[in-house]
Amino acid sequence: MKKLFLTIIALLVSAIVVTLFCVNPSSKLDKFIGEWKRTDKADNNMVIKKDENAILIFSGKHIVAAEYDKSKNILKAYLSSNSIINYIEKTDHILINNGEGGEYERIR
Repeated sequence: MKKLFLTIIALLVSAIVVTLFCVNPSSKLDKFIGEWKRTDKADNNMVIKKDENAILIFSGKHIVAAEYDKSKNILKAYLSSNSIINYIEKTDHILINNGEGGEYERIR
């Protein structure tokens, strides 16, 4: 009986660990999260937050939802048009539409 109980506990712990691993957002997504300032315009900041199951982008008075594409490691959002947000690890910057919509650096 004790062995059965320990086996059930071990299975439950394993299931919880696997569930947390699957549900926990990718660390690649976490690189997008934070406060960003546009490199060529001092007054154009943006904040990207995770709120429960949503990714929200705050830019000026606007709030838009974004979707993380895990296979391409990008955020998809509707800022002023359909926008793709890329994270550049080498510089710790993000690019909107490959730089056409601006380049942002992290505010530390």
